Amino acid sequence: MSIVQPIIRDQLVINDDDDWDSVYHVEWEPDANFFTGSELRPRTPLCKATADHQITLARAAALIIRASLNNIPLDIPDFNPSKLTGFRKQLYQWMQAYNSSQASKLVLGDVTMTVTIEILSSLMRMGVEGEILAKIGPNLGAILQGTVDPMPLLLEGNGFNRMQDGMELMQKMRAHLRQYLSSYATKKPVLNVLEVGASTSNNTQTIFDALREQKNVSYTLTDSSLSVLEQTKAGITKDFLKLKSLDINGDPIEQGFSPNTFDVIVVNNVLHTANSLSETIANLRKLLVPGGILALVGLSDISPAYSLILGMNENMWQDGRCEQLPYPSNDDWNKLLQGNQFSGLEPATKTFDYIGQSCYCVISTAVASTQRLMVNILPGSQGSLFSFADQLASALAENGKASTITPTRLEDISPRFVYVVLDDGSSSLSEYESLHKANNVLWINMAAGFPRQRDMNIISRFARDAQKDNETLKLVKLDVKQEHPEYADLRKVIMRIIQVSFQEDRGSRTELEYEYRNGRVLVPRVKGSGMTQKVA
Repeated sequence: MSIVQPIIRDQLVINDDDDWDSVYHVEWEPDANFFTGSELRPRTPLCKATADHQITLARAAALIIRASLNNIPLDIPDFNPSKLTGFRKQLYQWMQAYNSSQASKLVLGDVTMTVTIEILSSLMRMGVEGEILAKIGPNLGAILQGTVDPMPLLLEGNGFNRMQDGMELMQKMRAHLRQYLSSYATKKPVLNVLEVGASTSNNTQTIFDALREQKNVSYTLTDSSLSVLEQTKAGITKDFLKLKSLDINGDPIEQGFSPNTFDVIVVNNVLHTANSLSETIANLRKLLVPGGILALVGLSDISPAYSLILGMNENMWQDGRCEQLPYPSNDDWNKLLQGNQFSGLEPATKTFDYIGQSCYCVISTAVASTQRLMVNILPGSQGSLFSFADQLASALAENGKASTITPTRLEDISPRFVYVVLDDGSSSLSEYESLHKANNVLWINMAAGFPRQRDMNIISRFARDAQKDNETLKLVKLDVKQEHPEYADLRKVIMRIIQVSFQEDRGSRTELEYEYRNGRVLVPRVKGSGMTQKVA
């Protein structure tokens, strides 16, 4: 829900009659930089029937894999695993590795011949996953030989998409991604969107839904095999949609893509398809504009049933490995991302777990540059906010940020500092005149709950005067509209603003004005509405 306020100007200037065609107002909306997805509906309670169904599917896949490995040499006398090429080689190696794994032994440990027959004969009654497994099983030898194309088996009856649409994990991840992209798009119009690995997951519609209010968006869907991509997206016909080939393990510029082009890049199943996460992230960074976002989504731990089904798509494999890359820790993600001109993990990053399986949604922002600025906290000479200033300095130190506190009038100004003004309205504006010379100022209006000794709107005039004197001044305002804010949370908000508005160059998507209200961080968005009558 947004908070609506009118735009108030010191004076009204109309340069053209067309300016009257719409009335504008400000809506305060949650900032995507603070999005966590905490408003998602709770997880569906797990029942025994659902768990048993997943166990049976896992057993069915394990049985198909074991039977195929045993029967292929008998059914195909000239079968030679060493001559397999492309994804079939990786698929066969994965089948061998899984069949000899402890996981397979656990799944099949108590399965008798009677149970085996019962499971395999009931596949068509086990939902869309069972239907697909029933098609794959008898054809697995021919698929490995290359005489049967597995994609029609997946796509028949829209089975592949129906399977993913029905997965609890995918539903939660898509809802989260859709909410985040929709929130992100309110910052500035999204013009160019790239989806990578688009054939390996049915997330394209999620992206469309998230950006449906955006105008003139161009979508580019890519995968390493264009022919497979065209098969999976055959039902989508849109003028603003392009299908192209892209190998994320190679330089995208050498593959015909233009640098600094895309506002949003969504990458599906990167842990399966990347040779090196660091190299892949570096390649993707070349395509993003500063402030653009990278969303890495996919399945990390899944049952053998889903692994076998997804493994029928050659775009799920890369040449040198039959196992997916391990999911990095948060520290490793941050090192990978920050080492390639990204912000690190955004608060929107989230993982989802369900019946021993998991998927991920990793969000990061492309930055043009970063700078390690120190922080000078100005609590005012009256001392009412000195305790909060001390707590903020301690929190900054815990996060590796150097800071100092100046309770008296500031004399010397340095470009190496972000000056954080804690303003409760008790100090005279003359105390801050020297800030006209500063490069970076975060002005925090904390007058809520304090007796006001001056008009807090004077800050706006101070900002105008300061920026006339100093064009290099970046002044960011945070208005605390909550009388009794949770100070621990507010400190985190301030540190986050210092990061995204000062220490990182996020291009034109940098925010300059924030509100803190009811524990949420809001930013202003100008909205227009039609006006039927002009004002004389």
